[in-house]
Amino acid sequence: PKTGVSFSLNRKNEIKANVLKYNVQSVDVEIADPTYLYIVPFINVRYDTRNTTKTPGELASLVANRVIAFETENLSRFDKSFRFSRFLDYIDGSDKAIVSSEAEIRLRKTFQPSTTNSGSYTLYFNNGIQRLGNPSQSVYNPRHIGYGCITSSPFTYVNKNSYFDDDGFGVLRTYYPDPAGRLGRVYTNYAAGTIDYDAGIIQINSFLPSAYEGNQVSVFAAPLSPNITPIRNQILLMSQSVVNIIDDLTGKVVATASNVDTIGQTATILTPSIKLTNF
Repeated sequence: PKTGVSFSLNRKNEIKANVLKYNVQSVDVEIADPTYLYIVPFINVRYDTRNTTKTPGELASLVANRVIAFETENLSRFDKSFRFSRFLDYIDGSDKAIVSSEAEIRLRKTFQPSTTNSGSYTLYFNNGIQRLGNPSQSVYNPRHIGYGCITSSPFTYVNKNSYFDDDGFGVLRTYYPDPAGRLGRVYTNYAAGTIDYDAGIIQINSFLPSAYEGNQVSVFAAPLSPNITPIRNQILLMSQSVVNIIDDLTGKVVATASNVDTIGQTATILTPSIKLTNF
């Protein structure tokens, strides 16, 4: 659709009726909604103050508009892949004063869990997710810091403001932030689900939150590759983009644009204050 992310039931029925007018054989017509995979870029742009009269805020706005244009021109349709180097080149073209840009990419999937009945949910990222190692190595890995690259928006679970994370070896967990816990986390479920890192599939089992912010829960993952490819009826959109403008002479962040108004942008969804770990 030109607006929104899916057709209404009435609109689907209208399309099916129109298609059936030209159907010469007994063929059933079904319309499948697209699924959306959101790309969340954290962008750092360095610029030379001597090559522009624009303010840092104006440069941040220019780069934000380039992010919006990139999504419109290169994503938001079927069979459109995200090419990381092309994205950075596109950002570099925002202004002649920009000397370099870099970005960290996260992927985001959403689901709407019930707050009255325990349910299981499968999130298809369909792109490889970063991991620490194989499950058999988890006990013997001295470098295991305690959690992997999965995080989420907040939800209320066992009366605590909670989040998902993973152990880096294939197990999804729930925790709430607390200084008393190891690495500031107290775990309430050590077996909340599983992660197939190679296939990019997260399985959430027997999940029953009592509340969550907005109308959905978001789960974030660090992709194995910054080049993201959709499959079948999947469409890539950009969401919750963050742009930092850095003075190349001082190395300081002088302006920031967040929650850039892309097609995939929704109401602000908070993530844990701890930096997402990227292996």
